[in-house]
Amino acid sequence: MNKNTITLIKKHMLIMGALLCCICGVYAQNVGDYRANSGTPTISNAAGWQIYNGNGWVTATVAPINQQPSPFANDIYINTNNMIVDSNYIHHGDIINSKKRKITVSSGCTFEFGLDQNSLFDLCLLTVEAGGGGGGG
Repeated sequence: MNKNTITLIKKHMLIMGALLCCICGVYAQNVGDYRANSGTPTISNAAGWQIYNGNGWVTATVAPINQQPSPFANDIYINTNNMIVDSNYIHHGDIINSKKRKITVSSGCTFEFGLDQNSLFDLCLLTVEAGGGGGGG
């Protein structure tokens, strides 16, 4: 190979590496993000949730609904478990449901999501019990 070919290959590899970094960063965790960890977590209880602290996922001590500022604007990852919305809840961040788990809105509760034009809501199954409500903006 000549020197020009090697230079061209290096440029292409650099561009491909930069694109790969951009693509992988789309679903990168941010401090304060939540993920379902065990059982079927509810939005109003810290049990069954983990929170990302910048170094890794740790057991959550505060439920997503009680995060400040309100409404909660970080991301929720529903990868391994279903989720129950058991209280009125407004979510401005992304809900990333990569394993297509079920989200249930309990009777008498309202679940508002996607109120920000940049929000992502990856949904496979949203179950709304009698008297419950769900919606998007």
